Amino acid sequence: MDEEWFLQTGHGVRFEWGPEGARRVGAHVACLVVVDVLSFTTAVTVAVEAGTAVHPYAWRDATAAAYARRVGARLAVGRREVTERSPWSLSPAALRRAPFTPRLVLPSPNGSAIAAAAGEAATVVAASLRNAGAVGSWLARHGYGVRDRPVAVVAAGERWPDGTLRPALEDLLGAGAVVAALRRRAPAATPPRGAHRGRGLHRDRRPRRRRRVLRLRARTPRRRLPRGRRDRHGSRRGLRRTLPVRGSLLLAAHCGPELTAWLRTVEDAKDAGGPAPEARTDDKGSAMPTVVRNETGERDALLAYLEAQRGGVRRAVLGLTDEQASSRPSVSEMSLAGLVKHVTRTEESWVQGLLLGHEDKKGTEADYLDGFRLLEGETLAGWLEEYARTGRETEEAILALPDLDVVVPLPDAPWNPPGMKVSARWILLHLIEETARHAGHADVIRESLDGRTAFELVAEAAQQGKPMG
Repeated sequence: MDEEWFLQTGHGVRFEWGPEGARRVGAHVACLVVVDVLSFTTAVTVAVEAGTAVHPYAWRDATAAAYARRVGARLAVGRREVTERSPWSLSPAALRRAPFTPRLVLPSPNGSAIAAAAGEAATVVAASLRNAGAVGSWLARHGYGVRDRPVAVVAAGERWPDGTLRPALEDLLGAGAVVAALRRRAPAATPPRGAHRGRGLHRDRRPRRRRRVLRLRARTPRRRLPRGRRDRHGSRRGLRRTLPVRGSLLLAAHCGPELTAWLRTVEDAKDAGGPAPEARTDDKGSAMPTVVRNETGERDALLAYLEAQRGGVRRAVLGLTDEQASSRPSVSEMSLAGLVKHVTRTEESWVQGLLLGHEDKKGTEADYLDGFRLLEGETLAGWLEEYARTGRETEEAILALPDLDVVVPLPDAPWNPPGMKVSARWILLHLIEETARHAGHADVIRESLDGRTAFELVAEAAQQGKPMG
């Protein structure tokens, strides 16, 4: 009796925590839903949207590299190990920027370990706050969530230093979103025992007049679907793909209406967006600058606009040698290579130094002037790579903040008002202003150098498939 109680026997929807919970309940269900919001299952949705088949693996070590070679896949590296040659990592933001790869081994000690350990025992589904609604729809459509075909929703959680489970709020919210979505689409689904204890969780107590639904014929139990735009088959719009992973399935999908308030404040910028927009032309056929992609929230909008201004700086040095980029063809003392170096150091100082409180080296006036030119041993390519790394670290830092109202004091300096404090939002706006200003300088310097205009460089960047802004 006790074992049946812990296995939640008799319920179509079951809930567990971590790898051990998945191991115990996995053999007794038809489908296992893994929820590891930060960041395995969120990264899976981004990769799958691009058409990549994801192979989970428990650890990032020598065996992971050997496994990647065996299955003919790329291996995702650590967040701080991302380079131009190895741009894939567990970071959803890094995966979005990375070039397409048909197969990717994605190691993770939590979500990926659960998915990899499931093997052939059950169908495995990857769910996050980002695709919870689509996962619920998929489960209902395939008849999961009833006693004959039970589903276990497993929140991955994190690990304490001794390896024991540390529950994670984001995974609990993600699991709850999946269960709620499944219950809306398949009312016959029976929730875990714990749900009976929460008033209002077992029954839908909304006024009946608000339940405007459509009924669809299907081989699965009758279910109610919420109103909304549907395709010709009657399904809600959204990307729904399945892919083979060691004999199981990982499902990933967009489902915008299912995003929760927590996701909007923590995950917006990390997970929003898509491929860089293509260059457009005016009625005369001249290349026009690309526009900033559509945003999904304040944080995402600010990061998107900052990245667009970085693109303007990168575009200005497209195709130049170190010698050309170091030259000063205009009346200004500035060079293109110097501008790249300056905006990199500036962004790093504001975010890593001021916002995060890391050590910010206080240089002399000579050091400041050296920040506008390449020194011996420095190259344009090296600073472009450093600029890309700084951009990734900025994005990760902003996404890690609870909100943009975090306040830090400005350092003592002649140009700073005494005692002034600024928010993370202010810092992002300042960086957009600073970077855009220097992107304009770069356009003038480049046109003075070889006559190439921003319009022409945008077109060239688009032809080369480079996201230059």
